[in-house]
Amino acid sequence: MTPDAIDYMLRKSGECDLAFRHLVTSGDELNSAETRYESDFLELSTLHMDRCSSLTIGVKYGKRMEALIRSSAPRLREATVFAGVPNFSEPAHLFGGHAEALEDLMVSEVPIRWDLGLPSKLRRADLSFRSLQTAQIPRAQDIVSALASYPEIEALRITGGDRSVLGGEEPWTVGAHGPQLKLPRLRKLKLEDMTMNVSYLIQAGIHAPGLRVLELKERSTEMDGQFLRRPAPILQDTIRKALHHNKLFSIAAGSGPTVFQILGEERHVSLSFRCRDPAEFSDWLANQFGPELSSVTEVHLRVSYAAASTVGPHSLRRLLESLDDVERLICPSASAGIENLLADHLGTPHGTSDGWHWSWPMIKHVELYDSWRWSDLVLSMLRSRYQPANPGDGK
Repeated sequence: MTPDAIDYMLRKSGECDLAFRHLVTSGDELNSAETRYESDFLELSTLHMDRCSSLTIGVKYGKRMEALIRSSAPRLREATVFAGVPNFSEPAHLFGGHAEALEDLMVSEVPIRWDLGLPSKLRRADLSFRSLQTAQIPRAQDIVSALASYPEIEALRITGGDRSVLGGEEPWTVGAHGPQLKLPRLRKLKLEDMTMNVSYLIQAGIHAPGLRVLELKERSTEMDGQFLRRPAPILQDTIRKALHHNKLFSIAAGSGPTVFQILGEERHVSLSFRCRDPAEFSDWLANQFGPELSSVTEVHLRVSYAAASTVGPHSLRRLLESLDDVERLICPSASAGIENLLADHLGTPHGTSDGWHWSWPMIKHVELYDSWRWSDLVLSMLRSRYQPANPGDGK
């Protein structure tokens, strides 16, 4: 069917809503026939964007869809737009500022005119800037200011990248950006692959009392003491609420990023970053959230430090000392030194009728995977208190 025939059919179809779908992965090279088809499709879609309610467009070269994403779309409710190569002539004012019904938006590698705002009814937004030129990447204050355009936002994910300096703000100057923006409906906030400073500025600019899910994944720079001495209020509040509502605490530490999670049905916190000094982070958690940590009942602990590492499992000692009411402990794997660390906190060989003083007296369930790698000290201690249900099951 020719493009003219399709256009005629669409014009005769009345006022029904339309959905447009076209996906080309970033690695695909189109032949001449496919290129003509893509051009025809994008042209027809642009002509009928006023009736489009659902849009999914992915092209290798962003410049090919510039006219489409600048077209008025008053019926549009959901949109996914991404480019493999962001060779746009200039940042886009999405849908010409006329997408009054838009609630769900996913944009990847598309430079946006942040100063012109985004649709006011937006509820869920996923924005990625991994490959944009530095000049096209928004500053932290641009993002916070744009959020004021959509107070109904419920879920927000922003992904940067190694080049995501986001304007190169001076460290720890959030006070210069004015009062916090109130987002009463925000439930999920995910900030990934950006520097600690930029992540901090975005967090500090937002007040979201109803936040239930907070995920920070920062890999561009290592966390240092500034992050802990001046944490964003939204981070502290969310950790405290998550610990209060959930009793499952997970920490994975090693030579790579440290991952700290509080998981559960009601609230969820996930922090992933590289620590210069994990002991400092452990101490910060213990000092700031001692009462909340003391009520945690289940701990999942994964430590993978190399035997020669100068920063080892002992870095978590202060944190483990704050977990008073642990009932379940799960260690997915053994590693150098962790067995002695756990021995210190499960119990020491004196002071009770069974020969052990239990630091975690409430503990009822212990899973130690790779049991052949655990020291005799830990295994003898556990045998003295628990009779293994199946000694040969590897736990």
